[in-house]
Parts: sequence; C-alpha cells; structure tokens
Amino acid sequence: FVLTVLLDRFGGGSLGSALLTMAVFGATFSYALVMLTFIVWRKRSPDVTRPYVSPLGMVGAWVGFIISIIALAATVALEDNRPGVVGTAIFVGAMFLYYFFYSRHRLVANSPEEAIALMREAEQEII
Repeated sequence: FVLTVLLDRFGGGSLGSALLTMAVFGATFSYALVMLTFIVWRKRSPDVTRPYVSPLGMVGAWVGFIISIIALAATVALEDNRPGVVGTAIFVGAMFLYYFFYSRHRLVANSPEEAIALMREAEQEII
C-alpha cells in the first residue's frame, strides 16, 4: 500500500502498469526460489522418497530457474516501472532480514515446520 501511494505521488508512469510489474516481480522471484529450493534439496537428499516426482527433473528445474531470472531482469528493464520493482525488492529484502535475524528465533508452533524446529531446539537443550 505504501509503495502504491508513493508511486501515485512521485511516479512518472502508469500506476496500473507499475502495480502489475511489481506483482510479476514478486511471482517470478518466488518461482526462482522454488526452482532453487528444488535444485538444492535434490542435491542434498537425492535418495529421499518423494510423493511427487518432477517429469523434467533437474534439467527442468534449471531451465525454470534461468527463465525466472530472465523474467526478473525484464521487470527492471521498464524504466517507468523500475521504482516499483526496486521498492518491492527492498521490501522483500527487509522481510528476509527480519526473518533471519528476528522471527526464526521466536517461532510459534502453528505449522509442522515450526513444531519440528521447536522440538529440535528442546532436544538440544536436553543434550
């Protein structure tokens, strides 16, 4: 919302176009992270039984990752929309920093991942 107000006040281009570009940036960034996560977990744990097997495997993941990086670069290419993309990138970066330096140390067991993290922490205290 804050980025929208700032773009409306100080941006030079179309607000609708900037908002669409910001959404595309967020979607392609998350897609790149999904592909990167797939690649990392497939390399770290190749023998784990998975309920779904990608028909394209690692090749498909690498192609998807490269395409998403190209799409990310394309969102920055439009000069009128660049302030919105940069603002979105700064926001996403700030949220990553918030998670890594604050939030991950104060988990609440509302999801299976958080419950597992809390159990591991408790096990470490016992040992």
